Amino acid sequence: MLRFTLFGLVLALISVSLLAEAPTAPAATGETVTITVQTPTATIAPMETEAPLRGVVTIVESNGKFYTNLGAKEQLGQGAELMVLRGQTLLSTAVVIRVNTLDSIASLPAEERAVHLLPGDTVVVKLNPNVTQNTNKIPWIEPKTSHTEQSIFFGLLTVLAIGYMVAQH
Repeated sequence: MLRFTLFGLVLALISVSLLAEAPTAPAATGETVTITVQTPTATIAPMETEAPLRGVVTIVESNGKFYTNLGAKEQLGQGAELMVLRGQTLLSTAVVIRVNTLDSIASLPAEERAVHLLPGDTVVVKLNPNVTQNTNKIPWIEPKTSHTEQSIFFGLLTVLAIGYMVAQH
């Protein structure tokens, strides 16, 4: 009931404010009346761009391959292009050749294999072909959360059996 009263009060206030802005003197016959209606202007804020995905070089192999701490959990895809930085200096670019759940393996281009990477160098994802909407679930790790009637029945049966065994002791 309180909601309807509040709603009525809001409608009354809006009506009063609209009537207050309307001209009050009636127009004489043949006189032209101009009513100016101001429409609210909308300000469009620029979209926030997502910060580029950043990671760290964890292991460096001698054949131009290295491991990063970015993986499928961060939705990194095979073929993603990476920039390897040390501080603010660009050392090299690389391509992801294998993605695991929690890490990935990237390879330096043949012409840049002489670049000496160190564990701790920063990796920034330049282009990721596997960008999808984040569902905050990792389907191959997190359990299925939907329950069937059978699973509910066996869950209750298990709880009852445990309760019975506790009551016996």
